[in-house]
Order: sequence, then structure tokens, then C-alpha cells
Amino acid sequence: MRNCSLLGVVILCVFSAAATAGENRWAIPPIDQPPAQLPRLAEPLVLDGDLREWSSTASAPVWSRADLAHVIPGTAHQWNGPADASMEVSAAWNDQGLCIAALVHDNELINDQPDDLLWQRDCIELFVDGRIGDRFMKPPYSPGAYQLFIKPPLAGKPPVIAVNPRDGKIEGLKIAGKPTASGFVVECIIPWTAFPAFAAWPPQSHSSLHSMITIPATAARPSRECSTTTRPPRSS
Repeated sequence: MRNCSLLGVVILCVFSAAATAGENRWAIPPIDQPPAQLPRLAEPLVLDGDLREWSSTASAPVWSRADLAHVIPGTAHQWNGPADASMEVSAAWNDQGLCIAALVHDNELINDQPDDLLWQRDCIELFVDGRIGDRFMKPPYSPGAYQLFIKPPLAGKPPVIAVNPRDGKIEGLKIAGKPTASGFVVECIIPWTAFPAFAAWPPQSHSSLHSMITIPATAARPSRECSTTTRPPRSS
């Protein structure tokens, strides 16, 4: 899999009020269904690349032609099926933070880039916005909004998660994963302390969190995208 077009899933986690759509990549796709509930992890999260804790979490598969979303002008735009590029993303939460896992299928993985250039090769690209008020889902980036890159586990090395230097650092950001016969699996946790609105747990009323996860794919493949809206239970 080479870099250029995007394969992705959008997960909107609303703690109370519905979010307001932003612009460009911040825009939330239209959603026809009422919000579901983003579950809390039923078991303690063990970051080991084993997804046994994730059986009851919210998940979004992205592996059919119906998920095609964006194309790149001037390319051949061809997707050769789920083995070529597909994934299933799971999301949940616990007292430590937002938990995300991805099971990725890809028949060619290449990334030998340093952390600040991971986007130039195969990686997962994750956008997270935990701001509130008028800044939610609106450019530019500011504290509480991040672009992150996840390098697959390759050549016997563990996966890497890196924050775009523009967005500062996230203390306590954790990831684990392992290769599979058809790609790789990763699981990560983004601590609530990364989001000012969530730093004091439980979060403020009417706080919302939006995350979008994508996979840079080949220039010959159109991007793929699906979306879901979720609502965690209110804290007492």
C-alpha cells in the first residue's frame, strides 16, 4: 500500500449535545440514524495487540465498495478488494481516556520514515477534536485538537504513534500492536488530559469529542469512508 488516497472511518462521540459541522476535513458527514451509545470498556485495557477486550465496543467496518468516498484527480482509482486495503475500527472509553483499536488488512506495508514524516508512507492517520464551543470542528488546530500518525508494526519493531509537531505533545499517549497474516492490528489510548474539556473527569456537560481515522492508500485507489454517531452514558 502506498501513500496518497484515503481509506477511513469517522466516529463522532457526543457526551451531551450534538456537534456543529465545520469546514473541509472537519465537516461531519450527514448521519440519518439517532446517536448510539459509545460503550465503556467492560474490561481493563491491556495494550498488547490482542483485541479480546473489544468485543462489546462500538465498531465500524470499512471493507466494501459502498464505502468509497473520495478520489484523487489524475489517478487510475482502482481498489482491488478488502485484501488490498480495508479495516475495522473500534472505539470505547475508560477513566484514562479515549480508546481506539484498528484491525487493518493490507497486502503491502512500507514505512521507513521518521516520526515527523510517517504520513509519506503506509500509516493510520487520526484526527481528534475534543474542544468545545465555537472552536469545535473548526480550523485552525488549537489545544485539544490533534492530528496523529500511527506507523504499523514492521520489521520486528512495535507500532509508533506520533503527534503532528504543529499540535504539540500528548503526555501519556500509548499504543501497542502486532502484525497479522493479512496486515496488522493496533490499539491505543489518548488520555483525557490531552483535552482541556475532559481533563477533569467526568467531562463537562455538553462536551463533544470527534475523531476521524484514515489510512493513506495507493494513488490508484479511491478513498473510503463511513461514519457513525455515538453517545457515551452520562456520568453520575
